[in-house]
Amino acid sequence: MKQVLYVLFLIFLLTPVSCISDGKERLDSMDNSNQLYEKSKEPNVNQTNNNISPDRVMDIPEELVMVDYTLFIETYLWRDFMPITPPGGKPLRGVIKIIAEGIKGFPVQIKIKQLWIIKNKSEIWESESLKEQPPEYPNEKIVSFDNGPKWEPGIMVDVVVRITDTQTGKSFLLKASDQVIQRTD
Repeated sequence: MKQVLYVLFLIFLLTPVSCISDGKERLDSMDNSNQLYEKSKEPNVNQTNNNISPDRVMDIPEELVMVDYTLFIETYLWRDFMPITPPGGKPLRGVIKIIAEGIKGFPVQIKIKQLWIIKNKSEIWESESLKEQPPEYPNEKIVSFDNGPKWEPGIMVDVVVRITDTQTGKSFLLKASDQVIQRTD
């Protein structure tokens, strides 16, 4: 009996997530998302990094449905124009929350590896460093960044993150579309 349960357990673990369907898009590897990622190129002078293909950003999912939870992004992006800031304001800053819906705690094996802010096809900014922040709730992971581009407040951008499952080594791209850059005065 133990062997039968063990075999069923192995079959469950080895079944690709994409084979389990409830009408939502499921990803089990970077196979689909790899097409969205081009080999790194030299960043150009306007602080953009074009290693995400802007033509394929629309193909990046806004949620990742895993076996027993769903991941999605919430963002807060802003530029500071308080009186004590330098002329023209401070560069873009942001807080990115990855939320795991359907479970009580955030999966410890999920790590946020990269972040891109996409203004348009020619202006894509990649964060050089992400700082992990304490979560507000147990089912989320929060990172922040600073020293972004000096894009004007009020515009809409797309936010893309690369997350990695450290247990399987698989990476995924996840997107939040039409995020507004706020202005603080």
